[in-house]
Amino acid sequence: MDEHGAVRNWVAQDSIYLGYNGSNNQAEYEGLCRGAQNMRDNDIECDGLYIRGDSKVIIKQLAGIYAVRSNNIIDYYNEAIDLLENSGACEWYACKHVSSSDNSRADKLSDKAIDDY
Repeated sequence: MDEHGAVRNWVAQDSIYLGYNGSNNQAEYEGLCRGAQNMRDNDIECDGLYIRGDSKVIIKQLAGIYAVRSNNIIDYYNEAIDLLENSGACEWYACKHVSSSDNSRADKLSDKAIDDY
């Protein structure tokens, strides 16, 4: 375990093709929603959840710093907030921006979804 009580190097992962017109931000929210839904479906609980993403916009929206104005994103945002705040899976969550170079696993999963499609 790390200093936060998390199992070190364990990251939930999945990939799904969102279509030709899917945006980066839609993909980030889709991943977050699928992970949170997986926690709910499998009765996975934790004291706290650390959310890391390479989209500053998404991280700042989740933290309440930026408003969500895009019609393409608002449903994803609402679903993510509902899952995070009302599922009972975790007491709290914290969001942190990471650089794209530190998020290579996500890039590989994105490539896999496209290849599998």
